[in-house]
Amino acid sequence: MRFAEVIGQSIIKERMIHGVQIGRIPHAQLILGAEGSGNLALAMAYVQYILCDHRSETDSCGECSSCKKVTSLVHPDVHFSFPFPKKAGEMEVCSDVYPQWRVALQDDAYLNYEDWMQQLNAENKQGNIPTKELRNIIKNISLKSFEGKMKVCIIWLPEYLGQEGNIILKSLEEPPANTLFLLVGSDLDAILGTILSRTQLVRVAPIDDASLTQALVAHDGISQEDAQRLAKVAQGNYRLARDLGKEAGNPHLDAWRNWMTLCFRRKMGGFVGRARVGLCEQIQYTAVGRRGNW
Repeated sequence: MRFAEVIGQSIIKERMIHGVQIGRIPHAQLILGAEGSGNLALAMAYVQYILCDHRSETDSCGECSSCKKVTSLVHPDVHFSFPFPKKAGEMEVCSDVYPQWRVALQDDAYLNYEDWMQQLNAENKQGNIPTKELRNIIKNISLKSFEGKMKVCIIWLPEYLGQEGNIILKSLEEPPANTLFLLVGSDLDAILGTILSRTQLVRVAPIDDASLTQALVAHDGISQEDAQRLAKVAQGNYRLARDLGKEAGNPHLDAWRNWMTLCFRRKMGGFVGRARVGLCEQIQYTAVGRRGNW
């Protein structure tokens, strides 16, 4: 993934690019952002830029061998760790479910934990990053780089490490040469304090309304007017805005809008009631999106 494909986040992109250009890449970073902000997409673009053979001043080339491998999630020096429901003899380390991970991430770089569990048909089973996987992380970074550049370990949702996460503390604090840890999380309070103290925090803000609107129009085929409304309701969450946009074609949507408008007019009356009508257009997206078909 190139930086150009990441929605908004121009300030973070500039900082990441500048750091690579001047050779200042902290060896352990926590890229923290709310769901739908694009923190995982940013991590992917960052890694591709670092490993690119012909990067420019603004982005990776997207055409060299390294870029193609990162995009296809087959680069031998880029390792992923993520939560999964452990099943003895079936799912014990992330490599056991890596084919599913490739499909999920290539399909949607803005996926969340629930999307991933659904991809694995986990039902009600809780995912976590088990001890065996953490040992595997230490083993992977101890190996020499296959292509002579930096080794990268992306840990998605470190909130699911639990106390076992202390196993990798020494590796985070003093990793082998040319090793980069990128932890990509959403809930600061759920991450072990011992891990937080060993990483440099990179905060990712919600996507700005203008960029979110542009993405909904360009990638999701939503009208400019509807995209602007969705961007306001979603509050910087591209995944939520996209999901609500899918409900825009709901056959019950007009009936819902008319009903809500009537309710406000009857309750508030007069000028105040008319002022509230515009709010209905935001409420209906949220309500229909959460409750499905009415």
